[in-house]
Amino acid sequence: MSEHYIQSQYLLQKITTDFFNEKSDLIKIKETDYDIDIDAISIDSDDSIRSLEKNESGNEYFYLDSDKELSSIFDLCDKENELLTKYTVRICPYTMNRLALYPFLQYLLIEEQGEYKFPSFEFQCARNIISSEGEHTSKEIYFQNECTKVLFNHAVPDPEREDDLDHYYKGFVKSKYSENTIYVLFDVEHFTLKPSMVKTGIFEILNTRVILDKPIGKMVTELFIENPSLISIRDDKDMIVPTPHILFKCYSDTNGEYAIEEEDSDEFISLIDQTITHPIFGDNVILFVNDSLPNTDIRNFKRFAVFIIESTYTFVEPSMNDSNKSEQYSLGNVIPSLMSSINKKEEEEEDEKEEDEEENTDIYEKSSTLYFHEKIGDKEQVFWMIKSPTHFIEI
Repeated sequence: MSEHYIQSQYLLQKITTDFFNEKSDLIKIKETDYDIDIDAISIDSDDSIRSLEKNESGNEYFYLDSDKELSSIFDLCDKENELLTKYTVRICPYTMNRLALYPFLQYLLIEEQGEYKFPSFEFQCARNIISSEGEHTSKEIYFQNECTKVLFNHAVPDPEREDDLDHYYKGFVKSKYSENTIYVLFDVEHFTLKPSMVKTGIFEILNTRVILDKPIGKMVTELFIENPSLISIRDDKDMIVPTPHILFKCYSDTNGEYAIEEEDSDEFISLIDQTITHPIFGDNVILFVNDSLPNTDIRNFKRFAVFIIESTYTFVEPSMNDSNKSEQYSLGNVIPSLMSSINKKEEEEEDEKEEDEEENTDIYEKSSTLYFHEKIGDKEQVFWMIKSPTHFIEI
């Protein structure tokens, strides 16, 4: 087998043009318009060590310090006994969504055999590449280009940024538990995605481990379990930035029942900004769920990244559909089941109860998020009420 490697961006661009020029089925990464204007600036240092973000508040955000989290020196083919080893290389593209309240990570997967995985290929060390000196060895260049060719099957860089290809490759990490498995990370923020790629978030990868109706493969989850530093973005004070939940947004249908926003739904076009009027929580209520509702098809649900901030939790079951419940429940007896630290005695006077109700109403007013359960049919459903539209974004 003739082994070649690419030593210039010209040849790399040539490969892209000759072998991966499938323009007809490309789609652009679409970012939802957002109410707040976050002036996010990407700063790439000459050393390409960090991804640096800045938002309107002046905070700087960091992800992947390549000297610590990832290996940048390719030494897998230095020993004679490694030349015959076959490695499974998993390509891990990611992007940082910077349109929300905080930046958050989105990794890109493909569907294979009923589950979502990283694109992968079998790699064997080249045997007839002449060693070279310099910033990157010929073996390292060969490895990077083999990885890049697989990435280009699913995403290609924007033409105006092709000169930055060296910065997109972030490094690799060997699996601790899966023998001869290598994870290679690429920053594809300025790439065009093909339809084969599906965005997911850290919450889905580690918590639900499913995207809609299909599971996320074990090898995806293992990358982050083995390397916890890959889970989080940090700010300039080395504080971890909140990771959003991935939830489904509700609205009320023509019968006043809960329904879930779906992709390409003509019925929902006029309801995009519509909120719910709830008998307990009032008007302009924005509700999310983490699971399907009865008689709904989860495969068509829109997914939202939702930041759970200043949460209040209650386990009392308010109901949207029973008008009598508005008389049975008030904020004073929905919220205090969790939030009140005062154990009321039966002999407390009426004025003390009123004070407690006012205190818990105040807690509700100060909370940005309310968690509660409600029984829908035979199912106990979890709801998240989000007060601010700046705390969520469609993904």
